[in-house]
Amino acid sequence: MRTSTRLSLVSLLGLSGALPACGSPAGTTIADAGTQTTPVTITFAPNAPTVANLTLMTATMTLSHVHVLGDTPPSGPPPGPKPMEMDSVTFDAIVAGGSLTLTPPPGLYSRVQFTVENVMLAGTWDGTPFTAHLATFQGPRVDLRAATAVEVVSGADAGVVAFTVAVDPASWFAAPSPLDGLMPDMTTNTISCDDMTNAAAAMTLTTRIGQSFSLR
Repeated sequence: MRTSTRLSLVSLLGLSGALPACGSPAGTTIADAGTQTTPVTITFAPNAPTVANLTLMTATMTLSHVHVLGDTPPSGPPPGPKPMEMDSVTFDAIVAGGSLTLTPPPGLYSRVQFTVENVMLAGTWDGTPFTAHLATFQGPRVDLRAATAVEVVSGADAGVVAFTVAVDPASWFAAPSPLDGLMPDMTTNTISCDDMTNAAAAMTLTTRIGQSFSLR
């Protein structure tokens, strides 16, 4: 009698290992659950640079180390390896703007941070050509906060979260403009601003660029 009971238990254990877990669809494991989270799209949208005396023909920069933050720490990363993410975007303030998509862990998010690098500006100021090469390696760190947090959740129906960062190029050259009073190079007839030439104007432009972003 004992032998029969023992064999029955062994048989039941073997069968239970062959059956899928109750309530779990075929092909789903605990390690797979919750790995899909809400994608967060960040779009950088420039306003038209309407400033008297200014014709802006080139305005590009790299926005690096882009990420989103919350007022409280997220609950933690989902199971499994973290996916590879692009954390920088080339931003064109004249033509295309720029955007990128991140997949942070679940949580409430209300802040966008990034660093401004490698700014290239070109155009004319009061009829005189100018160029500016700013923040060659790393410029200002921008920290923007939304009025209302958005929630990043996990699951197949997570949806999409979007932040829009507005950029105001007109504020870079607003009066008193950093380009006022600068003399063009006698050889090229071009006003230059960089770390070596008109450095004070270059620093002011860099600061103004960092202050021209807003989260909406």
